[in-house]
Amino acid sequence: MKGALVCRDNSRLSVLHGPVIAALGSFDGVHLGHQSLIQRMNEVKNSIARYGKGTLVVISFYPHPATVVRGVTHVPLLTTLRQKSEVLGALGVTLVYAQHFTCAYSKRTADEFIDEVLIKTLDVRYIVLGPDARVGFERKGDAKYIINGMEARGRGGEVLPFLELEHKKVSSGLVRECLLRGDVEAGKKLLGRYFELSGRVVTGEGRGRTIGVPTTNLKTSPVSIIPAFGVYATFAVIEGKEFKSVTNVGMRPTFNGKSPSVETHLLDSPSLSLVGIPLRIKFIKRLRDEIKFSDAKALVDQIKSDIEIAKAVLETST
Repeated sequence: MKGALVCRDNSRLSVLHGPVIAALGSFDGVHLGHQSLIQRMNEVKNSIARYGKGTLVVISFYPHPATVVRGVTHVPLLTTLRQKSEVLGALGVTLVYAQHFTCAYSKRTADEFIDEVLIKTLDVRYIVLGPDARVGFERKGDAKYIINGMEARGRGGEVLPFLELEHKKVSSGLVRECLLRGDVEAGKKLLGRYFELSGRVVTGEGRGRTIGVPTTNLKTSPVSIIPAFGVYATFAVIEGKEFKSVTNVGMRPTFNGKSPSVETHLLDSPSLSLVGIPLRIKFIKRLRDEIKFSDAKALVDQIKSDIEIAKAVLETST
C-alpha cells in the first residue's frame, strides 16, 4: 500500500503542488477524530485549489514531545510511522512533515513555529486544527493563537470541535485504554478499522510445531502498544493476502515464558514458512484470557476449541 511521503527534513518538499492545507498533531492511530480533520482538509482543498490541485500535509513531531519535555520514558504507539503513513495516504494526505523534537526545539516560541515551519518551509495556505493543538515553549501557542497568527500573516485556518462517540471524546488515549483491556472491538469503533500490529516474522522456540499447532512469531516495534494478554481471533496479512488466524499475546505461562510474545497460528495454511517476511495482524475479537495449563495436552485441547470459535467469528467479519 502506497502511503504518504514522510519528510524528516526539507529535501522532499518538491511534492508540494498548489495550495498547502495542513493539520497539526501526532495523529497516532489516525482515529475517527483525526479522519474528520482530514475530511475537512479535503473539503478546503477542493474549494480553494484551482483545477483540483493542492496538497494535504500532516505536521507531526518525533520523538513524542512527552518523552522530551516531561521525561516520559515510553509512549505506547497505536501506529508505527509506516502504518500512519499508509492510512494517511489512503485518506489523501501527500506528506507527513516529521519535525525532529529536541529540548532545544521545545524552547522555540509559537510565533517562531508559525513563521519558520508553517509559512517559510511549507507555505501553508490554510490549517485545520483540533481544540487541543499546541505549539511553542511551554505549549503557550494554543489552537486559537495559531489561527490568529495565520490570519495575521494573510493565511487562514479553523478549529474543529472534538469528535464524540457514545458521549466520549474520540482520542488516542481512549483507544489505548480499550486495547489495554483487550476490547479490540471498541477500539475498532474508534479507529474506524481493525487495530493492527505489524513487524517481521522471527524464529521462535518451535514449541507450537512440537504440539501440532505451529505458529509464526511476530517481532513488533518496541514502541508499539501491545493489547491485553489473551487469545484473539485475527486475520494475518501476508503480502496483501489475508489468512484466518488465532493469535496469542502474552507470556506463554504453560511453558514458563520469560518475555511477552505475539504468536499466530494460521488456520488454513499452518505450515507456511514466513521467517523474515513482513506480517500484519488484524485483531478482530478477544476470545479469552491467557491461561496456564497443567500440561501440553490440556493446552492443545483448549487451542482446538479456540480455533473453532475463531472460525465462527472470522466467517462473519469483514
